[in-house]
Amino acid sequence: MPRAHSLTSVQFRSRNAPVSDVIWVNNFRADDTRLMMSKVEQIIGAMTEAEGQPRGFWYDVQGGDAASAHYFAVTPLENFAALDNPRAGVWEVVAKVRGEAESERLRADFRTSLDRSWRYLYRRMPELSHNP
Repeated sequence: MPRAHSLTSVQFRSRNAPVSDVIWVNNFRADDTRLMMSKVEQIIGAMTEAEGQPRGFWYDVQGGDAASAHYFAVTPLENFAALDNPRAGVWEVVAKVRGEAESERLRADFRTSLDRSWRYLYRRMPELSHNP
């Protein structure tokens, strides 16, 4: 069961997340959780500075097997067509806010901190949902 909590500048959420028909879930298994989450704080800080709020909601995972994710980030989408909407990628936004050199340093540190990552798209089925 995921547990929501707060870091210094990254807000982990659960019940405040908007109901969305489609969510993009990025899973992260860390080699160095402290390094990873310190970089996540900086990346989300830059995203919030540029866009006014983070694009998604972060959760840490409690339990699971030895290969399970340590964290996952959920990005709500209105529908599948929203995937086609043009918008700057995370590293492009970070570069605009912090500069290209800092963006590359954050990217390198973040990737160094990871064991692996994977992602899924999920579709909400209203007939099975507690949120109509």
